[in-house]
Amino acid sequence: MENIKEPHEVSHFATSVNDVELLFNEPKVSGLQLMEKANLKHIECLDLFQLFEGDFKKIATDETVDLSAKGFERFITKDAEYRNYSVNNDPEVTDKRELTSVEILKLAGIDPEEHFLILVNKDGSKVSYGHQPQVKIKIECGGMHFVTERKDCVLDIEHCFSCGVIPVIAFKYIIKINTTPFTVGKPAMTGREILALINETPETYYLRYKHTGGSKIVEADEVVDFTACGIERFSAKAKNCTEGRVNKRDFLLPQEDVSYLEEKGLAYETLLSDGAQWVILRDYPLPAGYSQRHTDVAIRIPQNYPIAPLDMFYMYPNLARTDGQPIGALSPLAIEDKQYQQWSRHRTANNQWVPGEDNLATHIALMNHSLNEEFTKR
Repeated sequence: MENIKEPHEVSHFATSVNDVELLFNEPKVSGLQLMEKANLKHIECLDLFQLFEGDFKKIATDETVDLSAKGFERFITKDAEYRNYSVNNDPEVTDKRELTSVEILKLAGIDPEEHFLILVNKDGSKVSYGHQPQVKIKIECGGMHFVTERKDCVLDIEHCFSCGVIPVIAFKYIIKINTTPFTVGKPAMTGREILALINETPETYYLRYKHTGGSKIVEADEVVDFTACGIERFSAKAKNCTEGRVNKRDFLLPQEDVSYLEEKGLAYETLLSDGAQWVILRDYPLPAGYSQRHTDVAIRIPQNYPIAPLDMFYMYPNLARTDGQPIGALSPLAIEDKQYQQWSRHRTANNQWVPGEDNLATHIALMNHSLNEEFTKR
């Protein structure tokens, strides 16, 4: 038998959201169904209202309305009155569209004198407001996530590199340029800003930073992120050369030695003298207590280096102690037609040369140790 509908039966229920006509098969629908049917974007940022003649009612997303009831006209949406965010995973809510980092900290019950705010973006990137306490932060709908860190947090990026630790956002950072550490209050700086720390400019100085794969020149306006993994330290070197000296390169050093010398800003030459290979460090700085403030340092490079070890070092002009005390185990040696002073300093059985670990950098470190230890021996 054919099913015939009664004249009063209704097959569809019509309404509208923001003047978008909608049809439903059932009379009772939720606020969420209404907004989804109207293809609204970012529903979490909107409040839904049911309009009556001369009145309105706010409808929650999980609230049910009856489209068959009489007396209402339509639905509209407005920007949500309150916006949600979190601080250290604790939920917070505000009716303001902008807040400073200090306001966000205070609303979360956190002392802005001891802590600073960090915004964690959806892609995982972070923005520090440690040195921008009064900058207005637009509170986006959909939930923003903030974390905090203490203001006494100071990060040494060279230490992070040495330990293999990924740097975090801190209130201050210790960066090293050549051998001098600097404490800065930014998580990122341009090449020009970094060189300004040593009162130099990109027009007269090269800036490099050492990273896991070697070293890289930093351009004037290039931004270096101190929280990026793998940055160790910076080196700055003058672009100009003094007249009358051209650095000789009679043979090539391993790239790790070249990178080390360049990063330290050390002027050097490689030369052949009487069949021997030498690295000459020009105008090398010496610790206090010697008759010279700077000297040329010669280091013999064996033919099968770096498998073969480096041994001893040689000084020109010759050194003496300013206190008149003698220096032991010295002897003369002619290098590049000059009378160098041989320092017979050797590795011990407990500190033998290890190919793959030892290089010019570790030998220079031992030389520096010997120069300083001279004043503790006698």
